[in-house]
Amino acid sequence: MGGPDPTRGLADPVLFGSAEYDWAPSLGAWPRQNARTFQGPLLSDPRLRQAAGNWRRTLAKPAADWLRELGWRAGHGLFGLEYYDARWSPLYRRLHHGLRLAASSILLASIATALAFRFGAANRSANAAAFLLLPTLILHNLVFGSSPRLLLPFAAGVLLLGARSAFSGRDAAFVRRAAVLFAGGAALMTWSPAPASWDWGQIEATGVTLEQWIPRGALPAPRRGVTVTLHVRVASPVPDGGAHFSLSADDHVLYRSAGDSDRTRAYITAPLPAEVLEKNARGPVTLRVTSTGIYGPDSYLLFPIVPPPWRAGARRVESRELSPATDVRSGALDWWAHSGDR
Repeated sequence: MGGPDPTRGLADPVLFGSAEYDWAPSLGAWPRQNARTFQGPLLSDPRLRQAAGNWRRTLAKPAADWLRELGWRAGHGLFGLEYYDARWSPLYRRLHHGLRLAASSILLASIATALAFRFGAANRSANAAAFLLLPTLILHNLVFGSSPRLLLPFAAGVLLLGARSAFSGRDAAFVRRAAVLFAGGAALMTWSPAPASWDWGQIEATGVTLEQWIPRGALPAPRRGVTVTLHVRVASPVPDGGAHFSLSADDHVLYRSAGDSDRTRAYITAPLPAEVLEKNARGPVTLRVTSTGIYGPDSYLLFPIVPPPWRAGARRVESRELSPATDVRSGALDWWAHSGDR
């Protein structure tokens, strides 16, 4: 590529890839020096310096937060699904919804069979392809952003490698290895399903209430003198816009966006009262996100949806669909809690 930019156009995607959960508002102001004006040494590019600073801030978070985000970055580009409105055809819509629900399990099974490795000279090329492709996709997600639209062409390659391994002959040891890998991957996805979350759920009007059922014991146990922090991924793509909301746990209001001076983050942070933790130790609690403020075509809230079978329990009050504006019927909010005050 010609031109003065020593990064050859890579600095912009590297900077975007450093954003918290690929949330562009978290980057703040884009560096004024861009590919057309910057001509200094490679590592002094302001976009690369900002990206390095973003990564340092990510890794400085509590371990429960940065490990979770690292897992999301590594896997979401492959397991997540880009929004697509299939309502133009009732038949295609049914097929599309079914495929969306099955996609993460199919990809997980393909990865398990591809990595189970059939030995012998005839399988060396397929084994090498699986060994190289999957780490390369993870590295791509970490460096350039974990966007499903970027990795969609490679999903076919993962499926083909898995199918090639699965149908290349009978081998009981191979089946056992693949089953163990799939069970391990499914257990990991059940424990931390954020990489499979769908983009995007939308709250498009004021007065909307989303409820998320939190099962008994899902929150950390209450301990004297220890703060427990809740995070929920819901935000406005226009941080200074009029779309606001509140978050509550049963009768306890935890957060109001109208009182937040910095709405650029990809998720909200709120301390959990001891009463909520004690109640969850005995039984379930319900999180509620209630929209307030001014909504319109350019003023709304977005939230990722963790699909079944990995997580469920969310509903939109007085609606059969969790996100009718983006044609998502069911799933769960992306939330997590940990000890500590950040």
